[in-house]
Amino acid sequence: MRYYFELRKDKINQNGLIPLRLVIANGRYKIRKNLGIKTMLNDWNNDLQIITNFKQNPFYQDYENYNEIINKEKKKLDKISAFFKYNEIAFTETLFNEKYNDDRDIKVTIGFFDAYDEYIKVSKLTKTKGTITKYGTVKNFLIAFEKYMKFELRLDNIDFQFEEAFMDYCFNTRQTLK
Repeated sequence: MRYYFELRKDKINQNGLIPLRLVIANGRYKIRKNLGIKTMLNDWNNDLQIITNFKQNPFYQDYENYNEIINKEKKKLDKISAFFKYNEIAFTETLFNEKYNDDRDIKVTIGFFDAYDEYIKVSKLTKTKGTITKYGTVKNFLIAFEKYMKFELRLDNIDFQFEEAFMDYCFNTRQTLK
């Protein structure tokens, strides 16, 4: 996935300000987003993809705000790109727009409980009702462990140390063998 900002020279206004548009390209997909940002042609630095600003500029304050928006967009797009890359998910316009329009912080990895819920959902097709109930009980147990230990459970941190801490919680704190 690549992205860049382009000037809409066909939409120049009376003051000489040109709207800026975000373009996201990935394979056969090309997505365009209007950002509500305008700049003078000479103030746009295409190499750095930022508006050149100086205090004497009549649009100084607007440019400050616009550059902030541009930087936020860049960070957001980098996270979305990482999400696709690290989760080895094929890029689609629908999924991109879902992530882009979501106001919550974009997580690069799929959350543990999101994956666990998906597992329970898929298991309903092949497992008995009692087994699904047990999966729900285990989930509640893991949530309690997470709160008690102040430990964020993620797919990437389930390791030997997690196993030791979880067994200690199960056997000593919750005393599940009694």
